[in-house]
Amino acid sequence: MAKYEELDPPVSSYDTDIGRYTDIADAIQGQESTVTVGFCIVDCGKLKFTIGDHCHLWQEKLSNLLYDKANTKLMWYNKYMEDNLAKFVEEPNSLHSLVEAFNLYAEVQNDCPEQEKGFPTLIEQFGILNKYEYELGEYTKSRFLSFAHDWHIYMMKLKDIEQMLKNAKEKLRKLFLAMAERFKKRVQELLFSFKHEGPYTGDIDSDTAVEQLAAYRQTMYDLQRDEQDLLNSLAIFEIEMPPNMDLKNFVKDLEVLESVWVIVYEWDGYWTEYAVEPFKTVSFLCILTGFG
Repeated sequence: MAKYEELDPPVSSYDTDIGRYTDIADAIQGQESTVTVGFCIVDCGKLKFTIGDHCHLWQEKLSNLLYDKANTKLMWYNKYMEDNLAKFVEEPNSLHSLVEAFNLYAEVQNDCPEQEKGFPTLIEQFGILNKYEYELGEYTKSRFLSFAHDWHIYMMKLKDIEQMLKNAKEKLRKLFLAMAERFKKRVQELLFSFKHEGPYTGDIDSDTAVEQLAAYRQTMYDLQRDEQDLLNSLAIFEIEMPPNMDLKNFVKDLEVLESVWVIVYEWDGYWTEYAVEPFKTVSFLCILTGFG
């Protein structure tokens, strides 16, 4: 039996082999139990019973093997449907989860035709079992009888999942468009602050000015990072967002103002250092070299 299972014959072979044992058993039962050979009467009753019992035993073994294969596959299909549907219980709420969900859905959807190729084999297996009146058991029988309906419901739920993913995509698309508008406002807020509150006069000391400019530069870095994230995110929705030219121009303006205040900051440092030193000992060459 193990060798027969290892050979994994086509389903039709089970029908042929089970049927052959049935034919043999019927043929044996049709023979006379006693046979006259010359002057001897041979009682073949026990032989007929033994051969018939042997045929029934192999019928049972083949039927059990076929049932195990059919039932295992049927249960696998049911678990396959349950597991796939369980992967899409929650609606994606982030771009990363949305991309993962769409990729997973594509895999599941593309796999359906491959799985359907095995349906005729499953139907043929249970058809043979029914032909030889094999007792399936209530649970297996009910699952097989509802299998076509279950698969139809599964396909309908996949369509619902597809619509759910499309809705989630639209929500995220609107969210990122809103984030893009918010990004533009943040850039304008930075420009407004830089223009009206930036260190343009000598009313503030160089330490405060350098610290303020460092804060502007950090805000600029944050905006540049957010801009790149937005560009990458919107590209997934096939939305093009041109680089923000106001932010690019701000970089140049910031560098100009920084260069001025760096000189002032360094001069203040030299002034503090030499303010307490006698004038005749001050090395102007060192000061000039420091600015060079």
